[in-house]
Amino acid sequence: MTRTGASAVQGCREMSGVRGSLSTVNAGERIQELADQVVALRDAYYRGSPLVADAEYDTIEDELRALIEANPELAPDPNPLEQVGAPTVLHAPVRHSRPMLSLEKATKPDQVAAFFDRFPGQPVAVMPKLDGLSLAVIYEDGKLQRAVTRGDGTTGDDVTFLVRALVDGVPERIDAAGTVEVRGEAVMLRSTFAAYNAAHPDKPLINPRGAAAGTLRAKDPATVAERRLQLFAFDLHTSADGAPADLDQALTTLGLAAADMKVCADAEQAQAAIAEIEESRNERDYDLDGAVLRLADRTAYAAAGTRSSSPRGAL
Repeated sequence: MTRTGASAVQGCREMSGVRGSLSTVNAGERIQELADQVVALRDAYYRGSPLVADAEYDTIEDELRALIEANPELAPDPNPLEQVGAPTVLHAPVRHSRPMLSLEKATKPDQVAAFFDRFPGQPVAVMPKLDGLSLAVIYEDGKLQRAVTRGDGTTGDDVTFLVRALVDGVPERIDAAGTVEVRGEAVMLRSTFAAYNAAHPDKPLINPRGAAAGTLRAKDPATVAERRLQLFAFDLHTSADGAPADLDQALTTLGLAAADMKVCADAEQAQAAIAEIEESRNERDYDLDGAVLRLADRTAYAAAGTRSSSPRGAL
Protein backbone atom coordinates (compact mmCIF):
# COMPACT_ATOMS: atom_id res chain seq x y z
CA MET A 1 0.00 0.00 0.00
CA THR A 2 1.55 3.28 -1.09
CA ARG A 3 0.88 6.36 0.99
CA THR A 4 1.71 9.82 -0.31
CA GLY A 5 0.51 11.71 2.73
CA ALA A 6 1.14 14.87 4.62
CA SER A 7 3.49 14.95 7.57
CA ALA A 8 2.22 13.22 10.69
CA VAL A 9 -0.35 15.09 12.68
CA GLN A 10 0.34 15.57 16.34
CA GLY A 11 -2.63 13.46 17.41
CA CYS A 12 -1.35 10.37 15.64
CA ARG A 13 2.12 10.87 17.08
CA GLU A 14 0.66 11.05 20.55
CA MET A 15 -1.24 7.84 19.85
CA SER A 16 1.89 6.05 18.72
CA GLY A 17 3.59 6.62 22.07
CA VAL A 18 7.14 5.63 22.90
CA ARG A 19 8.17 2.42 21.21
CA GLY A 20 10.19 -0.17 23.00
CA SER A 21 8.84 0.64 26.49
CA LEU A 22 6.56 -2.33 27.07
CA SER A 23 8.03 -2.83 30.54
CA THR A 24 5.59 -0.12 31.64
CA VAL A 25 2.81 -0.69 29.13
CA ASN A 26 0.61 -3.74 28.97
CA ALA A 27 1.28 -5.58 25.71
CA GLY A 28 -2.40 -6.23 25.09
CA GLU A 29 -3.29 -2.58 25.51
CA ARG A 30 -0.45 -1.56 23.23
CA ILE A 31 -1.54 -4.03 20.55
CA GLN A 32 -5.10 -2.73 20.62
CA GLU A 33 -3.88 0.87 20.54
CA LEU A 34 -1.76 0.18 17.46
CA ALA A 35 -4.55 -1.79 15.79
CA ASP A 36 -6.92 1.14 16.28
CA GLN A 37 -4.32 3.47 14.77
CA VAL A 38 -3.89 1.28 11.70
CA VAL A 39 -7.66 1.23 11.09
CA ALA A 40 -7.97 5.00 11.55
CA LEU A 41 -5.01 5.76 9.31
CA ARG A 42 -6.26 3.43 6.58
CA ASP A 43 -9.67 5.07 6.67
CA ALA A 44 -8.11 8.51 6.33
CA TYR A 45 -5.97 7.31 3.44
CA TYR A 46 -8.89 5.86 1.50
CA ARG A 47 -10.88 9.04 2.12
CA GLY A 48 -8.07 10.82 0.27
CA SER A 49 -6.72 12.65 3.35
CA PRO A 50 -3.75 10.67 4.73
CA LEU A 51 -2.69 11.71 8.23
CA VAL A 52 0.88 10.40 8.28
CA ALA A 53 3.76 9.91 5.90
CA ASP A 54 4.59 6.50 4.45
CA ALA A 55 7.48 5.83 6.80
CA GLU A 56 5.50 6.58 9.96
CA TYR A 57 2.60 4.38 8.93
CA ASP A 58 5.00 1.53 8.14
CA THR A 59 6.65 1.94 11.56
CA ILE A 60 3.28 1.67 13.31
CA GLU A 61 2.30 -1.40 11.30
CA ASP A 62 5.72 -3.04 11.83
CA GLU A 63 5.48 -2.56 15.60
CA LEU A 64 2.01 -4.06 15.65
CA ARG A 65 3.16 -7.04 13.59
CA ALA A 66 6.15 -7.67 15.88
CA LEU A 67 4.02 -7.50 19.03
CA ILE A 68 1.45 -9.92 17.63
CA GLU A 69 4.17 -12.35 16.57
CA ALA A 70 5.61 -12.21 20.10
CA ASN A 71 2.17 -12.44 21.74
CA PRO A 72 -0.13 -14.33 19.33
CA GLU A 73 -2.67 -14.94 22.08
CA LEU A 74 -3.20 -11.16 22.28
CA ALA A 75 -3.95 -10.67 18.57
CA PRO A 76 -6.93 -8.33 18.11
CA ASP A 77 -10.15 -9.59 16.58
CA PRO A 78 -10.48 -8.48 13.85
CA ASN A 79 -6.79 -8.15 13.11
CA PRO A 80 -6.25 -5.24 10.66
CA LEU A 81 -3.03 -6.86 9.43
CA GLU A 82 -5.07 -9.79 8.08
CA GLN A 83 -7.57 -7.58 6.27
CA VAL A 84 -7.12 -6.34 2.72
CA GLY A 85 -7.25 -2.72 3.80
CA ALA A 86 -10.86 -1.78 3.09
CA PRO A 87 -11.90 1.21 5.16
CA THR A 88 -14.80 1.12 7.59
CA VAL A 89 -16.56 3.71 5.41
CA LEU A 90 -17.02 1.24 2.55
CA HIS A 91 -20.62 1.54 1.30
CA ALA A 92 -21.37 4.55 3.50
CA PRO A 93 -24.19 6.64 1.97
CA VAL A 94 -23.09 9.75 0.06
CA ARG A 95 -25.39 12.41 -1.36
CA HIS A 96 -24.65 13.30 -4.98
CA SER A 97 -23.66 16.88 -5.77
CA ARG A 98 -26.13 16.70 -8.68
CA PRO A 99 -28.83 14.05 -9.06
CA MET A 100 -27.90 11.10 -11.26
CA LEU A 101 -31.04 11.09 -13.39
CA SER A 102 -32.62 8.52 -15.67
CA LEU A 103 -32.82 9.12 -19.42
CA GLU A 104 -35.89 9.93 -21.45
CA LYS A 105 -36.75 6.87 -23.55
CA ALA A 106 -37.27 6.85 -27.30
CA THR A 107 -38.16 4.01 -29.64
CA LYS A 108 -39.02 5.75 -32.93
CA PRO A 109 -37.00 7.72 -35.51
CA ASP A 110 -39.31 10.71 -35.22
CA GLN A 111 -38.36 11.03 -31.55
CA VAL A 112 -34.72 11.30 -32.59
CA ALA A 113 -35.65 13.95 -35.16
CA ALA A 114 -37.62 15.85 -32.52
CA PHE A 115 -34.57 15.83 -30.25
CA PHE A 116 -32.46 17.51 -32.94
CA ASP A 117 -35.26 20.00 -33.58
CA ARG A 118 -35.15 21.05 -29.93
CA PHE A 119 -31.48 21.97 -30.25
CA PRO A 120 -30.97 23.36 -33.77
CA GLY A 121 -27.36 23.53 -34.85
CA GLN A 122 -26.07 21.56 -31.86
CA PRO A 123 -23.93 18.47 -32.55
CA VAL A 124 -25.11 15.33 -30.80
CA ALA A 125 -22.93 12.49 -29.50
CA VAL A 126 -24.33 9.00 -30.06
CA MET A 127 -22.89 6.25 -27.88
CA PRO A 128 -23.75 2.72 -26.69
CA LYS A 129 -25.93 2.51 -23.60
CA LEU A 130 -23.62 0.40 -21.49
CA ASP A 131 -25.08 -2.28 -19.24
CA GLY A 132 -23.20 -2.11 -15.95
CA LEU A 133 -23.22 0.04 -12.82
CA SER A 134 -23.19 3.84 -12.99
CA LEU A 135 -20.60 5.70 -10.91
CA ALA A 136 -19.74 9.27 -10.01
CA VAL A 137 -15.98 9.76 -9.54
CA ILE A 138 -14.84 12.98 -7.87
CA TYR A 139 -11.42 14.61 -8.09
CA GLU A 140 -10.17 17.58 -6.06
CA ASP A 141 -7.27 19.53 -7.57
CA GLY A 142 -6.39 16.53 -9.68
CA LYS A 143 -6.48 13.89 -6.94
CA LEU A 144 -9.05 11.11 -6.75
CA GLN A 145 -11.21 11.73 -3.69
CA ARG A 146 -14.29 9.55 -3.92
CA ALA A 147 -16.27 7.13 -6.07
CA VAL A 148 -19.99 6.72 -5.47
CA THR A 149 -22.60 4.41 -7.00
CA ARG A 150 -25.74 5.88 -8.57
CA GLY A 151 -27.95 4.44 -5.85
CA ASP A 152 -31.41 6.01 -5.99
CA GLY A 153 -30.10 8.93 -8.03
CA THR A 154 -29.90 11.23 -5.01
CA THR A 155 -27.76 9.15 -2.66
CA GLY A 156 -25.30 6.40 -3.51
CA ASP A 157 -22.74 4.18 -1.78
CA ASP A 158 -19.11 5.11 -1.23
CA VAL A 159 -17.09 2.49 -3.12
CA THR A 160 -13.82 4.41 -3.36
CA PHE A 161 -11.70 1.55 -2.06
CA LEU A 162 -13.16 -0.98 -4.46
CA VAL A 163 -12.87 1.38 -7.44
CA ARG A 164 -9.23 2.12 -6.62
CA ALA A 165 -8.46 -1.57 -6.36
CA LEU A 166 -10.54 -3.12 -9.12
CA VAL A 167 -11.67 -0.61 -11.76
CA ASP A 168 -9.52 0.31 -14.75
CA GLY A 169 -10.03 3.69 -16.39
CA VAL A 170 -10.02 5.63 -13.10
CA PRO A 171 -6.61 7.31 -12.73
CA GLU A 172 -5.43 8.29 -9.27
CA ARG A 173 -4.55 11.75 -10.59
CA ILE A 174 -5.66 13.94 -13.47
CA ASP A 175 -4.34 17.29 -14.68
CA ALA A 176 -7.19 19.54 -13.57
CA ALA A 177 -7.74 22.19 -10.91
CA GLY A 178 -10.75 22.50 -8.66
CA THR A 179 -13.51 19.92 -8.42
CA VAL A 180 -14.00 17.52 -11.32
CA GLU A 181 -16.83 15.00 -11.37
CA VAL A 182 -16.70 12.21 -13.92
CA ARG A 183 -19.70 10.01 -14.46
CA GLY A 184 -19.54 6.73 -16.26
CA GLU A 185 -20.50 3.09 -16.41
CA ALA A 186 -18.43 0.40 -14.71
CA VAL A 187 -18.68 -2.80 -16.73
CA MET A 188 -17.07 -6.20 -16.73
CA LEU A 189 -15.77 -6.80 -20.23
CA ARG A 190 -16.97 -9.97 -21.91
CA SER A 191 -13.39 -11.15 -22.29
CA THR A 192 -12.76 -10.60 -18.57
CA PHE A 193 -16.00 -12.40 -17.71
CA ALA A 194 -15.06 -15.41 -19.84
CA ALA A 195 -11.53 -15.58 -18.43
CA TYR A 196 -12.80 -15.37 -14.85
CA ASN A 197 -15.33 -18.16 -15.35
CA ALA A 198 -12.71 -20.34 -17.03
CA ALA A 199 -10.50 -19.90 -13.97
CA HIS A 200 -13.36 -20.44 -11.50
CA PRO A 201 -15.55 -23.23 -12.93
CA ASP A 202 -16.79 -24.09 -9.44
CA LYS A 203 -18.23 -20.60 -8.86
CA PRO A 204 -18.97 -19.03 -12.25
CA LEU A 205 -20.43 -15.57 -12.62
CA ILE A 206 -23.92 -15.43 -14.13
CA ASN A 207 -23.52 -12.48 -16.51
CA PRO A 208 -21.24 -9.44 -16.92
CA ARG A 209 -23.80 -6.92 -15.68
CA GLY A 210 -24.51 -8.84 -12.50
CA ALA A 211 -20.78 -9.36 -12.03
CA ALA A 212 -20.11 -5.61 -12.23
CA ALA A 213 -22.85 -4.77 -9.76
CA GLY A 214 -21.91 -7.58 -7.40
CA THR A 215 -18.25 -6.61 -7.44
CA LEU A 216 -18.89 -3.04 -6.34
CA ARG A 217 -21.50 -4.05 -3.78
CA ALA A 218 -19.30 -6.67 -2.14
CA LYS A 219 -19.15 -6.43 1.64
CA ASP A 220 -15.84 -8.27 1.80
CA PRO A 221 -13.37 -7.00 -0.83
CA ALA A 222 -11.32 -10.17 -0.50
CA THR A 223 -14.11 -12.14 -2.20
CA VAL A 224 -13.88 -10.06 -5.39
CA ALA A 225 -10.15 -9.32 -5.44
CA GLU A 226 -9.59 -11.29 -8.67
CA ARG A 227 -12.23 -9.43 -10.68
CA ARG A 228 -11.52 -6.47 -12.96
CA LEU A 229 -13.94 -3.84 -14.20
CA GLN A 230 -13.60 -1.02 -16.72
CA LEU A 231 -15.09 2.45 -16.42
CA PHE A 232 -16.28 4.17 -19.58
CA ALA A 233 -16.96 7.86 -18.92
CA PHE A 234 -20.00 9.57 -20.42
CA ASP A 235 -20.29 12.84 -18.47
CA LEU A 236 -17.99 15.51 -17.06
CA HIS A 237 -18.58 18.47 -14.77
CA THR A 238 -15.80 20.86 -13.73
CA SER A 239 -15.76 23.75 -11.26
CA ALA A 240 -12.97 25.57 -13.11
CA ASP A 241 -12.79 26.72 -16.72
CA GLY A 242 -10.25 25.22 -19.08
CA ALA A 243 -11.58 21.82 -20.16
CA PRO A 244 -12.66 21.59 -23.81
CA ALA A 245 -16.36 22.13 -24.47
CA ASP A 246 -16.55 18.95 -26.54
CA LEU A 247 -17.34 16.08 -24.16
CA ASP A 248 -15.27 13.39 -25.85
CA GLN A 249 -12.27 15.69 -26.21
CA ALA A 250 -12.52 16.85 -22.60
CA LEU A 251 -12.58 13.30 -21.26
CA THR A 252 -9.70 12.21 -23.48
CA THR A 253 -7.62 15.25 -22.50
CA LEU A 254 -7.90 14.22 -18.85
CA GLY A 255 -6.70 10.71 -19.65
CA LEU A 256 -10.08 9.09 -19.07
CA ALA A 257 -11.54 6.20 -21.06
CA ALA A 258 -14.60 7.69 -22.74
CA ALA A 259 -17.57 5.75 -24.04
CA ASP A 260 -17.43 5.13 -27.79
CA MET A 261 -18.97 8.37 -29.12
CA LYS A 262 -19.84 9.43 -32.65
CA VAL A 263 -20.73 13.09 -33.11
CA CYS A 264 -23.65 13.63 -35.49
CA ALA A 265 -24.88 16.83 -37.12
CA ASP A 266 -28.43 15.72 -37.87
CA ALA A 267 -31.03 13.04 -37.20
CA GLU A 268 -30.09 11.05 -40.29
CA GLN A 269 -26.49 10.68 -39.13
CA ALA A 270 -27.71 9.80 -35.64
CA GLN A 271 -30.00 7.06 -36.97
CA ALA A 272 -27.07 5.59 -38.89
CA ALA A 273 -24.94 5.64 -35.74
CA ILE A 274 -27.72 3.96 -33.75
CA ALA A 275 -28.03 1.27 -36.42
CA GLU A 276 -24.26 0.69 -36.37
CA ILE A 277 -24.31 0.23 -32.60
CA GLU A 278 -27.07 -2.35 -32.88
CA GLU A 279 -25.38 -4.19 -35.76
CA SER A 280 -22.07 -4.39 -33.88
CA ARG A 281 -23.66 -5.46 -30.59
CA ASN A 282 -22.27 -8.99 -30.71
CA GLU A 283 -18.80 -7.84 -31.78
CA ARG A 284 -18.24 -5.50 -28.85
CA ASP A 285 -16.43 -6.56 -25.69
CA TYR A 286 -19.20 -5.32 -23.42
CA ASP A 287 -22.93 -5.74 -23.02
CA LEU A 288 -25.16 -2.86 -24.07
CA ASP A 289 -28.80 -1.92 -23.88
CA GLY A 290 -29.46 0.36 -26.83
CA ALA A 291 -27.94 3.75 -27.59
CA VAL A 292 -27.75 7.16 -25.92
CA LEU A 293 -27.94 10.57 -27.57
CA ARG A 294 -26.68 13.67 -25.75
CA LEU A 295 -25.53 17.12 -26.68
CA ALA A 296 -21.83 16.90 -27.46
CA ASP A 297 -21.13 20.42 -26.19
CA ARG A 298 -20.87 20.35 -22.39
CA THR A 299 -21.95 23.98 -22.04
CA ALA A 300 -25.05 23.42 -24.16
CA TYR A 301 -25.86 20.26 -22.22
CA ALA A 302 -25.69 22.10 -18.90
CA ALA A 303 -27.76 25.00 -20.27
CA ALA A 304 -30.49 22.60 -21.43
CA GLY A 305 -31.26 21.84 -17.79
CA THR A 306 -33.31 18.97 -16.42
CA ARG A 307 -36.84 17.71 -16.01
CA SER A 308 -37.95 16.18 -12.73
CA SER A 309 -36.36 12.84 -13.57
CA SER A 310 -34.25 13.25 -16.72
CA PRO A 311 -31.80 15.66 -18.37
CA ARG A 312 -33.25 17.63 -21.28
CA GLY A 313 -30.03 17.36 -23.27
CA ALA A 314 -30.01 13.56 -23.55
CA LEU A 315 -32.21 10.80 -24.93
